[in-house]
Amino acid sequence: MSKKKYIFLNCKGNIIPQSLSDNESGDVIVSMLDQKAIILPVTCLAENSIKALNIYEDKISENLDSLSAMTTKESLHVT
Repeated sequence: MSKKKYIFLNCKGNIIPQSLSDNESGDVIVSMLDQKAIILPVTCLAENSIKALNIYEDKISENLDSLSAMTTKESLHVT
């Protein structure tokens, strides 16, 4: 199975992985931003949204403050 690039949205404390490869991804992101979601400055490659969320929980969530400080000008890709 091929991997897709995912971004992460924080909507009212819920982390939502969003594939950038889906045809509707732009509409979904705009809709989430309308709900005051925040796009986190991190991307990853994953086979599906569940695996992307696992990557977030394993590698990103506890280090988000440090990662955000390091990525003030561009996003960080986590492998």
